[in-house]
Amino acid sequence: MKDQEIMSVLLQADQKEIEAIYEQFRAGFRNTIMKIFNCTDHKALSVYPEAFTNFYFNIKKGKIQIPLQSKLITYLIAIGKNVFTNRYFDSYKKRIILEDDFSKLKNHVAVENIQAKNENMEMVIELLKRIGEPCKEILTLFYLKNYSIESIRNQMNMISEGAVRKKKFDCIMQMRKLITYDG
Repeated sequence: MKDQEIMSVLLQADQKEIEAIYEQFRAGFRNTIMKIFNCTDHKALSVYPEAFTNFYFNIKKGKIQIPLQSKLITYLIAIGKNVFTNRYFDSYKKRIILEDDFSKLKNHVAVENIQAKNENMEMVIELLKRIGEPCKEILTLFYLKNYSIESIRNQMNMISEGAVRKKKFDCIMQMRKLITYDG
């Protein structure tokens, strides 16, 4: 079936025809997502229902129209890539956002007046007391004393720089929970 025919079928909403199209695109979608993300068959197929649903409603809403700029499977795969990224890389994005938030907080403190600096420093010190060791030491060394990850690894006798980064991330998450519960 050609792409224009497929779009017509999807617009008519014949359930059996839609199911046939769903199955027709499934294998190609799975193979492409597995190749792009180097993931398992299960992970690739886990995002397919959501991707196909979004794809279907984009056609119904007129977001994908004739003449097509690409094949329909290309649109479906693009939607699938976004769904996959949102589902499986969300924790990676959160880690980057948290570290960026901490850096912004540090920069903001430097710009504030002395009284505000004292209030913020008191809050950070209180949080560091509540968070406990080794988080207190890692965050103090990294953010307040500007130690490198390698220096922290050496000082704390940790097995790798990756272990330091992981622990630092876990500590930031723990600190954020404390702020959230107090706020």
